[in-house]
Amino acid sequence: MKSVIDFHVHAFPDDLAAGVIPQLSERGGVCPAYNGTVSGLQQSMRQSGITHAVIQHIATKPGQVRAINQWCRELQDQYGLFSFGALHPDMSTGELDQQIVFLKSQGIPGVKLHPEYQDFYPDEDRMEALYHRLETSGLTLMMHAGVDLCFAGKPKASPARIMQINQAFPKLKLIAAHLGGFRMWDEVEHYLIGRPIWLDTAYCANECPGPRLLELARAHGVKRVLFGSDAPWGNQAAHREYLRQAGFTDAELSGIEYGNACDMLGLERDQ
Repeated sequence: MKSVIDFHVHAFPDDLAAGVIPQLSERGGVCPAYNGTVSGLQQSMRQSGITHAVIQHIATKPGQVRAINQWCRELQDQYGLFSFGALHPDMSTGELDQQIVFLKSQGIPGVKLHPEYQDFYPDEDRMEALYHRLETSGLTLMMHAGVDLCFAGKPKASPARIMQINQAFPKLKLIAAHLGGFRMWDEVEHYLIGRPIWLDTAYCANECPGPRLLELARAHGVKRVLFGSDAPWGNQAAHREYLRQAGFTDAELSGIEYGNACDMLGLERDQ
């Protein structure tokens, strides 16, 4: 079976998923592809021909960080699922350092931050200490980028602001989710294309036309593009088909769906 890594999915403990998924579905006007549980994710992966996934967690409060990061370890040990851990801008310096040490000790490769849910702008001065610690630790940062359907108003994480992170912290391994800025493709082209960051394709199907995706990916460098679906909000099978129809060569598609993620995660390729 061909290996495929979905770099951007979500899952919650069963009891939490039962409340969170309906709430977010109503708020964002999106019908989930599965119920948000680990078993739901695994079934979706089997149906979509996806062999590996990276669960992206978000701590909406500092007090959630420790429990989320512990669950990352359990997901890795019990289910063989990769995870990015959680941090929060309002954590104390001591707790931030402790959690980074914990993540590194458990082999967790990175963290996810979400400016809307965590109420910050990516280029705020108060974020500099967090970015510096991530850069020094070697952990990868995935940053939500662009519009979030659950939030009205101008997005906090614009491509221009994300560019500021890369300029200030050039050694920080940075992934700008949603192709660098959901529904902000022209700004992505202006501020981010060609910069030394990674982009994922999460929730781009039916939003960014295939020819535009192809244009942006090739201009940026296909080796820095990662397949992501944003499941359960995005359908994994539909997102794979979206990539197949965009016009990539077989070699490019193999890189986006698998090889580039292996390079990012430090995995040995099996194909």
